[in-house]
Amino acid sequence: MLDHGWPPQWGGHDGDRGSPLLLRLQYLVEAALFFLMIGFFRLLGLKASSEFGGWLGRTFGPLIPRHRYAKKRLRRVMPEVGDAEAEKILNAMWDNLGRTTAELPHLDKFHPLQPGGRCELAGIDIAQRIKDEGAGAIFVSGHFANWELMPMAMDRFGLKGGEVYRAINNPFINRYIVGLRSKYVCAQQIPKGPQGVRGLVDLLRKKGHIAMLVDQKMNDGVEAPFFGLPSMTPSAAAQLHLRHGIPIVPASIERSPGPNFLMRVFEPIRHQPTGNREEDLRAIMTKVNAFLEERIRARPHEWMWLHRRWKD
Repeated sequence: MLDHGWPPQWGGHDGDRGSPLLLRLQYLVEAALFFLMIGFFRLLGLKASSEFGGWLGRTFGPLIPRHRYAKKRLRRVMPEVGDAEAEKILNAMWDNLGRTTAELPHLDKFHPLQPGGRCELAGIDIAQRIKDEGAGAIFVSGHFANWELMPMAMDRFGLKGGEVYRAINNPFINRYIVGLRSKYVCAQQIPKGPQGVRGLVDLLRKKGHIAMLVDQKMNDGVEAPFFGLPSMTPSAAAQLHLRHGIPIVPASIERSPGPNFLMRVFEPIRHQPTGNREEDLRAIMTKVNAFLEERIRARPHEWMWLHRRWKD
């Protein structure tokens, strides 16, 4: 999360960043500042925190170097967007990221699908059909609006299961956020990588539902087009689909004014296996990327353009 200014795909990891003592000291300082911020936002209340977080994001976000790289990526894949419009999109992106950060300590105040619960669901007929089939599903999405709410809305609708996350570098912050999600989002938190395989297998055996964000670059994934450019793409969803026949269900989150949201559920992605595993993986993830691109083009200001999604 700290790798990208605040959360990328439910976390991030840099590897070795120095001596153990200095690294621990750095983590302690980071954690102290983080928990001070969290405590401040908690005292403000949800609505005021969201507003203030948005102001902080759009005021200071454009000043950091990564803003320039984000603009370069946006203009590269959406050349029809002019310079002024790109700035407008990215300023709104920073506003959303600031709000998402400030809303983190208030996850207990979101009650999807309930009156006044701040998160509604579109595509209920699709979600209900998947629930009634009882075979489980893989819900795939990207870093749209406040992405924490997708697995929360799934859980409240009765699509029980877990979410896959990438651990944050800082162990103190990681422990807090995983605990927060376990308590208020969904109980089962599955770390990305070998340590999470058992959790995924257990979920599949129980016909559970899995939430994944699949919009970040994954060097050990498959190369599939994204905005017309080759992009290394996470392939776990496609692998699970081919191996277990579990449907892949696209979903997205949209922000309404303030801390209010709409989750959209779409028809499952269809693919007829050919027997060529690599080609099947690429074909499935090409369809997933096409879905992500469609949602990003519809609401570009709510996607995290900070990702190094393509080769520079």
